[in-house]
Amino acid sequence: EILAKYNPEVLFLFIGDGQQRQEIENYIKEKEMENVKILPLMPKKDLVAFVQKSYFLLVPLAGKPILDTSSPNKLFDAFAAGIPVIQNTQGWIKELLANNNCGITIPADDFKMLADEIKRLLLNQELRDEMGRNAKRLGNTEFSRDFLAEKMHAIIRDVVNQK
Repeated sequence: EILAKYNPEVLFLFIGDGQQRQEIENYIKEKEMENVKILPLMPKKDLVAFVQKSYFLLVPLAGKPILDTSSPNKLFDAFAAGIPVIQNTQGWIKELLANNNCGITIPADDFKMLADEIKRLLLNQELRDEMGRNAKRLGNTEFSRDFLAEKMHAIIRDVVNQK
């Protein structure tokens, strides 16, 4: 709510469904947050345009240790589009973002920090652009299909050669 009122020129767009969707929609309506919209799930091909035009991609997961090992698809969508990521897992993604300066990790329940980091990205285009370039580089190298296919091929070759 603070963010929506802080910068009414920015559209906060959430795409997808979840257990709390109706509750969130009711809250948005009750608080008259005109610049916060929720769209339903959509095919990936339709989602691409939204991702490419975003300032950042939020990847929020429940603050459970098991999710620290997850690999959410939207993370890779952000890398492919060259978009910074704000996320809250405390495992490999946190390290990846920090080591490559392509996003921000916050604690799962620290909403003030989330608001502060969103404001920082909104106000600092130079930072967004730098993180976006780094995300794109990561998407084109470590997470490219060719790189991953070659990596898998090497593993299979090693296993075959061991027999």
